[in-house]
Amino acid sequence: VRVEITADKFFLMDRVHFMASSGDALVFEQGWVNLHLTNLRWDNIGGYALNLKGASDQSLSSFSLDRFTYDHNLDLAVAASGFLLVETGNGPQNVGTVQVSNGRIEVNQPWIGNQAIITIRHTSTGNTRSVGLRVSDITYQDSGSMPSDVLLYRESVESNGSEQFLVQNV
Repeated sequence: VRVEITADKFFLMDRVHFMASSGDALVFEQGWVNLHLTNLRWDNIGGYALNLKGASDQSLSSFSLDRFTYDHNLDLAVAASGFLLVETGNGPQNVGTVQVSNGRIEVNQPWIGNQAIITIRHTSTGNTRSVGLRVSDITYQDSGSMPSDVLLYRESVESNGSEQFLVQNV
């Protein structure tokens, strides 16, 4: 599902199940302002379960994902990239805060790429954008054949940009 508007408080998604995609399951193409998602489930996703792309004029926005389940099963033909991708986009300000809480992530087949649950991607040179990340009360079960998995991975074309993060009960 590609959302091609700036998602704000009236964009609601509750009790939605994403099943068997060959790419990213839910992509916010134009950024977000106050976006809060609850009770979502992902099964057999190739790509990321959730991809947040910061807009160039986005500043100090708020995103939360609460009460969710992600299950990456063995019967998937396309290997997934990870659970969450946050792309900061171009712009001078802080993108905002991303909060992920009260969920279960189960990985029964190894991910491809950096094998990170959450990837922060600074997408261009000269990018000084930052993002706040809060992860709390997450249960994670990984694949025994994926020994190098990590919670957070920073991907950047240079050393600019920053993250502030808080991890609790993971």
